[in-house]
Parts: sequence; C-alpha cells; structure tokens
Amino acid sequence: MPLNQNGMSLVTVIIVMGIVGLSALSVMRTSDQKRKISHQMNVAVSASIVKEKLVGLVLSPLSWQATQAHNPQAFSGLSSAGQPSGGVSAPPSLDIYTPDSSTAYYQATNGQAGFDLKGNPCTGFSANGNDECPFRYEITLSNRVFQNANWIDTLHFALSFKPASSGLILNTGNSQFTFDLVRNLNDQSVEASCISIKGVYHPDTNSCSEKMTNAVATCDSGKTYRGPASNSTSGNCDIKTSSPTACAAGQVIKGFDSSGSPFCGT
Repeated sequence: MPLNQNGMSLVTVIIVMGIVGLSALSVMRTSDQKRKISHQMNVAVSASIVKEKLVGLVLSPLSWQATQAHNPQAFSGLSSAGQPSGGVSAPPSLDIYTPDSSTAYYQATNGQAGFDLKGNPCTGFSANGNDECPFRYEITLSNRVFQNANWIDTLHFALSFKPASSGLILNTGNSQFTFDLVRNLNDQSVEASCISIKGVYHPDTNSCSEKMTNAVATCDSGKTYRGPASNSTSGNCDIKTSSPTACAAGQVIKGFDSSGSPFCGT
C-alpha cells in the first residue's frame, strides 16, 4: 500500500518536537545547576571577604588599640589569667573599630548587625532569614593572658548565614569561617609593631625609630641652651658670658648665677 506522506510528516514533526523539548529541558537543567553552583561560589567568596576584613582590622595595631579603647568592659571582664572576673560568666562580644572613627565598623554586640552578599556591613540580620543581610559574625574575647610584658588575646569568630532564599547554602561550621584567632603583638611584623608605638618605620632597613626628645629651644643672642625647663622653652636659655670679675684676695670663683655673675668664696 502506498504511504501517506501527510501522515509521515505529522509523525516526523512530533518526533522532532519531542527531541527539541528533551534537549531544551536538559539545557534548562544544566543552566539551573550552573546557576546554583555559581551562587554557592559567590556566597563562599562573600563570606571570605567578610572574614578577611574583620581579621585585618583585628591584626592592625592602630585598629586594635581603638577596639580595646571602645570595649573597656569586655577587656576588664577577664582577669590576668584569662578567666572571667567581676561576675562575667560568658566570653564578652567585641565591637570592631577602625583607627580613624569613633563609630564601630561592625557591632558584634548588636544582634541585628551583619554583612550583605557584597561583604559590606548592614543592619537587618535575622534568624528567620534575610537575603539583604544574611551574614553575621559572633566575635568574642574568649581568653586574655599577660605574658612576657605583653597581652595575648584569643578571639573566637563564629559565622552565621541566614538567607531567605533556600537556594543559598554555606557550611558555616567549616574551619575556614569559624575559628579562633590568637593575637600577640610579638607575632606582628616590625612595621606593625612600629606603628603600634607611633614610631617611624624604615622599610630599607626593616627598622623602627621613635622620637624621644623635644626640639631644642632657640636662644637669644648672648645666651646658650642649658637643658629642658619645667615651665617653658625660654627657661632653657642662660647668659653664656659675663663681665670680667676679680675676687678679693684669698678668694676664688666658685660658680656663676643665672645672670652670669661669678660667686666668690674661699
């Protein structure tokens, strides 16, 4: 029997459409999988950015000085042996500061403080989830020991990730994001240590110098610099010459007063 060409064409179209549909579904699944993988990579990168910013401020000598100055209760709440004192039962949280601001860069003491997916500080972190502010770091001072004339501080960093979207996932318990950081000035570089004492770092020799004295006073004509004065720089200058003076017979010059006149005596 002769074949019906119209019927064959219809079957061919159906088969082709089925193949195209399966191919499109496969492409969609692949794209969706790639998108999920890309989101996970972006989340991990953002978490790393947040971590590096906070660790960098803690390790910066000037930022750490500012952080200590603005968290007096936290640092006074631990004894020299690193144990809670003064009724403190849990490691205190720390607000992290930059050296040039009186406003905290990150308020660990504020339960709504966090970071967005770009690694910037934000307010709006929620345990129920918020894509606009999904990261939060709990930063606590877990130990403090005075050793070799230097404070050794141990900080605990614990990352929380609470997005609203179920597709955003991150293992916050990974040691990359939840960890202890021991901060010891002796472990810092010569440059960092130099900055901490407000010295001048010399990169060519990897050395540090600090200004120990004030400028020498400028004395008027006929006077000389004698040394530091307790009241003002003008008091550092004394008359350096005097008119010739002869002592009486049997006496010698034993010294000079502030005007340059000699003292005679036996």
